[in-house]
Amino acid sequence: MEEVHGDPNKFKAVINVLPDTDVFVWLMFSLNIRLILSETNKKPIVLKGEARKTKRVKDAIEEIKHRFIDIINP
Repeated sequence: MEEVHGDPNKFKAVINVLPDTDVFVWLMFSLNIRLILSETNKKPIVLKGEARKTKRVKDAIEEIKHRFIDIINP
């Protein structure tokens, strides 16, 4: 369990469990996203609109498809 919001141990655990994952999806910007941006070459995506509101995987996939160019071009 997180000791504090944005716990660096949680960040490291996520990265270690998913080492081959290039893109991470979040519902809102967090301290862990800042750590991912500053300490890895991975791309965190913060959902917007319908996907953020519904929290459905289907909606998240649709949003990622529509934002694909932004995702691959930092």
